[in-house]
Amino acid sequence: MISRELARLVAPLALVQRVLWGAMLATLAVYVAVAFVVGGRDGAPAQNMPQAGRWALWCLGPALVAGAFAVRRLLFSDARIRTILAQPVDAAVLASNPQTGQVDTKRLEELKALEETDQRLYGLARRSLMGHLLSWALAESCGLMGLVLAIVERAPRTMLPFAAVSMLGMLGLAPQLQRLLDRARQLAVRDSFRE
Repeated sequence: MISRELARLVAPLALVQRVLWGAMLATLAVYVAVAFVVGGRDGAPAQNMPQAGRWALWCLGPALVAGAFAVRRLLFSDARIRTILAQPVDAAVLASNPQTGQVDTKRLEELKALEETDQRLYGLARRSLMGHLLSWALAESCGLMGLVLAIVERAPRTMLPFAAVSMLGMLGLAPQLQRLLDRARQLAVRDSFRE
């Protein structure tokens, strides 16, 4: 269990992750709507898409969702978490705005008040956003493959299996920052007993 102070500091990061995930999940509904509006009705004259192209999209879409889970497993493996936690911690870097480089003095003081392990966990929380975004983008791209196929073939219902697989993937990849930090803390504690 992470400390109350750390939980308060990572709450905005967790909110950002949930908002981005929700927006990407909602985008799938937009893809379906676009497929039905732009793709026309079933039976309308279709573009002549080669069978190989059709099969490529049918295979690539679900493969991207599977890849999203593989990426998540790789980026948040125990070994990777241990590597991140073993890196030196600079509270000033953690308290700085990534775009401007300006140090938030209030956050700096809050970070300095944390134990070193909690500072490392905060660094992990900040870095986790990119891994989450990558896995979500891969899962969402399955829906995009379906949209392309639905528009080219003018068969909007073609989109539905892609959207379903993509949506299931996104639901399986829901942000779980608290769980990641709890696991990382357990690894840190377990590793400290080994030393």
